[in-house]
Amino acid sequence: MENSEYRYTTTDAELEQLDFHDAVVLEVRQQGRNVVLLLEWSILERDHPLNPYPNAQYTGACRLTFYNVRFSQAKQHEKDQDLDVDPQRWRGFEILKLERKTVEGYEGFDLFVMVDTFCSWRLDADGFVLEWNELTGKAWFEE
Repeated sequence: MENSEYRYTTTDAELEQLDFHDAVVLEVRQQGRNVVLLLEWSILERDHPLNPYPNAQYTGACRLTFYNVRFSQAKQHEKDQDLDVDPQRWRGFEILKLERKTVEGYEGFDLFVMVDTFCSWRLDADGFVLEWNELTGKAWFEE
């Protein structure tokens, strides 16, 4: 992985204490066997070990890196068909859900996103790292 300019990191081991719903992805990059998503923000739930506050908190700008990606497939779901798409062309799309999947003995992740329409993205990877610099305030659902 690349050298970090971020102060804090967490991994997929804490996936249950992270929330990506409605997070905007600004850019997608392929870097060797890694897939990097630059996000406007993510949310640390109140029980995340790096959240010192009693409320879920926004991270501010962050980087989500899926590492050792063995398989990547994105689909755009239209009325009666699923079309293969290149997620590196997507800009400013929203994550609806990120979940862990085990398929055919491989650990992986499913991203459900809204680009112009509903899309899904399967990434078979060893895991992910989320990096950020600061917590910027209460999550929207804590207001």
